[in-house]
This record gives sequence, C-alpha cells and structure tokens, in this order.
Amino acid sequence: MKLGHRPEHSRIHFKVQDATGLNMVLSRDVLRRTYAAVKELCRHFCETAADSDGNALSISFIESQSGDIVFIVDDLGELSSASHHRLRRFHRDSPSSDGIRLAAQAAMRNTVFLAQATMFAFEFGGVRPVPASQDGLVDLVSEETSQRLRVPAEVARALLDPDMQDTMREFFAAIGEQGAASIVIGLDPDTPERRLEFLIPAIDDVIDFVDGAPLPVQGPA
Repeated sequence: MKLGHRPEHSRIHFKVQDATGLNMVLSRDVLRRTYAAVKELCRHFCETAADSDGNALSISFIESQSGDIVFIVDDLGELSSASHHRLRRFHRDSPSSDGIRLAAQAAMRNTVFLAQATMFAFEFGGVRPVPASQDGLVDLVSEETSQRLRVPAEVARALLDPDMQDTMREFFAAIGEQGAASIVIGLDPDTPERRLEFLIPAIDDVIDFVDGAPLPVQGPA
C-alpha cells in the first residue's frame, strides 16, 4: 500500500467484535480514550501541521449505530484564517495546504502502521528493528522466526518510544470491554490501492500490554 498523491483524506476504520463476529457498541469512556489516542498518535506523526497553540490538525469521528467508527482528518481548507496566520508565524517556510494535507494522510497511515507493528511484535514473540535496504524504512525482525515487517522509520522509532507505547495502550483499550474478542483496524478499506486491515485479538499478551506490561520489542543492535 502506498500513500496516494491526490489530496484525499485517509480514514481509519475501527470496530470491536464479539466472539461471534458481531460489532459491539463502545462505552462512552472507551470511545473517548480511543479518540484521544488517535489524535495524539496523529499529532506525533504530523509535526509539520502544528501551530503555535498546539496543532492545526483536526480529526473527527463518525460512529454508526452498528458500532463502526471512522476517524477522518477534517477538511484543512476550512481552517480559520487566524489558524493559518499562526501556522505561518510558527513556520518560517509555511507548508502549503496540500503539503499539510499529505502530511496528515501520512500521519493517519503511520498510526495504523504502528498498531500493526505492535500486533506483529506480539504475534511473533518480540521484534527488533534493523535498517532496511531502502532509505526511510526499517525492518522489524522477529526474535523467534525469520518473519519481518517493513515500516517507515518514524513508525519504528515510535514503537520504541515509551510515551507512544502508552498511547497505544489507550488505542487498544477497547480490548478490555466486556465480551470483546477482537479489534479490527483498517485504513481506507474501500480504496483497494491503499487498503490495509488487520485484527487485534483479545489474547493475554495484548490484554497484559493494555494493563501496563512491556511491549516485546528490542532496541536496535
């Protein structure tokens, strides 16, 4: 999956399912925590969209009655002129609206990649990052098998960051909901060339991680 060149908004799809595969409706507290985690992760990956008061990146969500939740970057063209003024003042070379939009798309993509990398670490018994043959990318290599997952370097750095690990615990908080069997996370599932979808099962390792256990990832050699 590659980031598209057109200025379209990436969407993160999020749903929690029970053991029969039916969607569950999240409690308001867990939804609030999940939403806050998505915003924090996107802010982390989208520093160029920050203004002097925090950031210019705005994320909304839509929740269906069936429990499907879609997180979406708001139309950056609708930012107030005051916000754009702060953005220009904060950055000597202010990025264009298209540049900010592409950075926002990349931030949402990397948020999903980080969730996937976290699950990969559990699935394959721990990982360590090693430089990939392509600049800007890192291979996460299983400590127990030869399996590897290639991710952007900024995702690999976030995987090792204790603060980002805490934010991922919040992102996965729904796994602790009564009756939850899995979380399904998707990026643009209706756009084939950018589609990515994977499952976070309610296994002991994930539940323990959400409760504060360490993530099985080693620093670079």
